[in-house]
Amino acid sequence: MWPKKDVEVSVIKYKGIFDYAGLYTMMRGWFKDREYDFWERRYKHKVKEGGTEIEINWEAWRDINELMRNWIYVYFHIWDYQEVEVIKDGQKKKMAKARMLIRFSWTIEIDYEDRWQDSKLKRAMLKFMINFPLRKELSEPYGDKLWYECNRLQQEAKKFLGMAHSDVYDDMW
Repeated sequence: MWPKKDVEVSVIKYKGIFDYAGLYTMMRGWFKDREYDFWERRYKHKVKEGGTEIEINWEAWRDINELMRNWIYVYFHIWDYQEVEVIKDGQKKKMAKARMLIRFSWTIEIDYEDRWQDSKLKRAMLKFMINFPLRKELSEPYGDKLWYECNRLQQEAKKFLGMAHSDVYDDMW
C-alpha cells in the first residue's frame, strides 16, 4: 500500500433530517458511474432505546494499471436514527432523523496481483521502484488524482445533505 497508512480526506458531521436511502443510493451510484468495484465490508445495525445505531464500511477499488490499484474507503457511523414523516413538495415522505459521521479515505495498492512477491530479488526491485522512480508518480499524478476524486465524493454527499460545499476542485482532474 502507498502511502503506508490510509490518507483521510475529510469527515462530514451532520445532525438533522435527511434522506438516508437517497444518500446511500447516490453514493453507491457514484462508485458505479466511475467503474469502481465495490464491497460493503460491514453493515452493523443496533436497535437502542434512543434510536438505532448504524455502522457501515465501504471499500471500492479500481485498477490504474498492471501494478497499481486505487482504493477509496467510506465509513458511516449513525446514531439516534429514527424514521420520521415529513411533507416535502406537498407529499409525505419518510426521512431519517439522526446524527451522522462519514469518513472518507484512500490509498494506492501496489502489486495487487503479487507478481513481484515470488522472489527476494523481485521484492527488492519493487521496493527500489517504489522508493525512487515511482515515488514522484505515486505522490503527484496518482495520489493527487485519487485525493481529488475522494474529495469530489465528499462534496457530492455534502451537496445531497444540503450542507455548505465547495466546487473548488472540480476543474482539477
